Amino acid sequence: VDVGDAEFKDISITNLGGEVLELNLGETTIVQDADAYSIDLSQIKNVLGVGESQVLSVKFAPTEYRDYPATLNIASNSISLDQTEGVVNLFGSSLAVAELEPAVVDFGWVSPGESANASVKIANQGAGSLSLELKGASLDGSIFEVVSYDEVKLVDIQPKNSSSIEFSCNPV
Repeated sequence: VDVGDAEFKDISITNLGGEVLELNLGETTIVQDADAYSIDLSQIKNVLGVGESQVLSVKFAPTEYRDYPATLNIASNSISLDQTEGVVNLFGSSLAVAELEPAVVDFGWVSPGESANASVKIANQGAGSLSLELKGASLDGSIFEVVSYDEVKLVDIQPKNSSSIEFSCNPV
């Protein structure tokens, strides 16, 4: 999820016991990185009959680019596993992850006066926007130059998208 955006995930709460399950919503908490998560308990029933279920929606809204591990503790009268809380581990991320293909560009042997081109695909495999800035159209003092690049000079590659840059080797 990108910074400034939000995503919701639903958690199903089911009473699998033989008696009424009482949820203590006042003691239900999110700990560690709680600032990125929120839950609306106003629509949640605090009593579930045997076999009854309900859905709790958890909102993840990151404020900076990083990982956000957290724990949702649902307080109840359940005595399973000698606990009075249901524990749900939460994990959200807003990090961009760049993947280059190929990782190494090999132009092979290029004779002076000739040129060879190669393309590099940059894919964003992460959850946040990947922002890159391509400065200038050549690599200073080099026999290499940038021939072309996709839209907007690679300023922003959204999650699960990619862009390409084509390079040229021009030995003198």
